[in-house]
Amino acid sequence: MQEDNKLRTGKNTLLQKRSLQKGLVIAIFLSMILILSTINAHALGIAPSRKVVDYTTEPMKLTARIINNELKDMKVLLYPEGDYASAITLDQTEFLIKSSESEKEFTYTLTMPPDLDPGTKNLSIVVIEVPMSMNVNDNGAANIISTVSVAHQIWVNVPYPGLFAEGFMFVSSGNVNDTITFTGTVSNKGTEKIEGITGEVVIKGPTNEEIARIPSTSISSLDPVNADKLIANWKADVNPGMYYAEFIVNYAGKQFVLRKEFMVGDFSLEIKDIKVNNFKLGAIAKFDVNLLSRWNEPIQNVFGEMQIIDQKGSVLTTFKTMPVDAESLSTTTITGYWDTQDVVVGDYDVKVVVYYNDKTSEKIFRTVVGIDSITVDDMSTIGKVIESPGQGGSIPLLWIFVIISIVLNIGLLVYFKFLRKKGEG
Repeated sequence: MQEDNKLRTGKNTLLQKRSLQKGLVIAIFLSMILILSTINAHALGIAPSRKVVDYTTEPMKLTARIINNELKDMKVLLYPEGDYASAITLDQTEFLIKSSESEKEFTYTLTMPPDLDPGTKNLSIVVIEVPMSMNVNDNGAANIISTVSVAHQIWVNVPYPGLFAEGFMFVSSGNVNDTITFTGTVSNKGTEKIEGITGEVVIKGPTNEEIARIPSTSISSLDPVNADKLIANWKADVNPGMYYAEFIVNYAGKQFVLRKEFMVGDFSLEIKDIKVNNFKLGAIAKFDVNLLSRWNEPIQNVFGEMQIIDQKGSVLTTFKTMPVDAESLSTTTITGYWDTQDVVVGDYDVKVVVYYNDKTSEKIFRTVVGIDSITVDDMSTIGKVIESPGQGGSIPLLWIFVIISIVLNIGLLVYFKFLRKKGEG
């Protein structure tokens, strides 16, 4: 009887070990699928990711490019999406892309309907990869089977009648007795020119008490669908802590107020400057953002987000940097990449937002993009120029394969060192 119990116990233990081994194999398999799906998400790209146009009822002929990142043979299907999808007419909805083709251009016509309400209308063209043998006319099946898709966004700015402006505000980070810069971007969303735009920044404390009022620069005139900036500087001769800013903008007998919370104190990362080396228009521009830490301990998991803004105040693209650890009382660099394939020579603003420890620091830079150089000016000082001619860089994907290797090695180590040894014992 005791031997039967031992036998049953031994069988149950063996079954538990086999079940655990099977669970480990399944976990590794699912991890591999998750990682590979992340890689596949980068196999298909689109450029530009967003196109901003001004409203007109006349047909507009526009182009975009499908990016074959893995240089493989593929079949893709294109279709418009959104409330105004019927306004998009694609010249071609199906493409066969060869492994020798790094990209494929497609053309479409945008014809917006008349009498639209003011504001920004969002449309998109979805590009999905489908099996080579599939009949892409079957849209429903394509949506089910395809796991890789990207979207080309189209933003149409419909103006407000008469005089109308709106905007947003940036606040630079700073410590006690530093100069903090408040930048109010004003966009003319109306159909008439605006004359004599003025501004004032009101600083308030945590209990809503008024601390200071600072007049800003002015804008003499602003044409429709254009944007310009009001700037005010304030010496933060206050105690460390959280404060509030109200940027009051006045124009043509009208007014709007921009509000933002900001911090004054030592625990912050200051965005010092941007360096762009080895740039050539049409390539990938490498933006090195230098951060100064005034904190006496390292700050972990610091990363940034950059927005490229045109002179109409529209965000053309957004990209993030890889996370880094910022050393105490020293300068750390984070790096972002901007694909300038469809960029034209001209003036742009670069908004940098740095995230760390549930906090953010932000700053806006004025840039001038040339054929083989990018000039970067700090909006708070206007004068620091950093440029260098040459070629663009590229973004490595080595870290993806490192993750795969780590997952496999950990799984095999657990299996051979523990589970298999116990099973044999």
